[in-house]
Amino acid sequence: MHKTIVLILFVLPFLCFSQFKYTSIYNPSWQYAMVDSSSSVELKTKKKKHSKFLFSIDSRNSYMSDQWVKMFGFKIGMEIRERYRWGFGAYELQEPIALDPIETKSGKTLKSTLTKFDYSTLFTEYLFHHNYRWTGGVMMSYGNGKADLHLEDIEAGRDSIIQIAKIPIFAIDLYGYYHVTPWLAPGLGFGYRWVLGEGKNLKNGFNAPFYVVKVKFMLGRLYKTIFKNELIKAEKLEYKKEREIKKGKRNAKTIETSTNGEGTSAGED
Repeated sequence: MHKTIVLILFVLPFLCFSQFKYTSIYNPSWQYAMVDSSSSVELKTKKKKHSKFLFSIDSRNSYMSDQWVKMFGFKIGMEIRERYRWGFGAYELQEPIALDPIETKSGKTLKSTLTKFDYSTLFTEYLFHHNYRWTGGVMMSYGNGKADLHLEDIEAGRDSIIQIAKIPIFAIDLYGYYHVTPWLAPGLGFGYRWVLGEGKNLKNGFNAPFYVVKVKFMLGRLYKTIFKNELIKAEKLEYKKEREIKKGKRNAKTIETSTNGEGTSAGED
């Protein structure tokens, strides 16, 4: 089953490519020189590539086992045609998690705490909205983690550490980001996470809907901001132009609706 999930994650983008005709999320005029009318500065952009390297710091606050926990991680991979992403991610728990008590065969109840947890994943993403300020998408990920489980026998005054070497995890989530700067974007997301292997105690803590608050730090965008700022300016200018066009269409539609309403009223009189 696990091999099937991995196969789906990598084949899915190619199936999407064969079903959809490519159109850039951004306006095609991006490929040519643009002029900012307010400053009369010509902003020249390169022809957009169909694929690009993806790397981002992906820190997140996630809800696990009835408590908020902090995870630090990163993602590395490829973005294809400004809509499809897939690659590799790695995450590490920043603080211990108190899990449900464990009952032994002898009837004892052991206090359990997840003291260490890190995992790596393969992921596939689809961006259904993407511009200079906003990004929205859906992501599926599958990976394996390892953990240290601290068990404490309070009555006997003894404790022990159990190392769990392989924890299969599958998750799907819907998310959105607001780009405060071209390279920094706080975001929100929600989804569902499954632990596919054995271990009732872990499943009780991880098999649940989750809400995520995370911050994306994009090194590639930071590099572009510092060394190729003219491209960032071109993106911002195009975003402003698109907003003005949409605003103009909404205003025109409002005026048309108002005019039609007045005409109907006059006809009845």
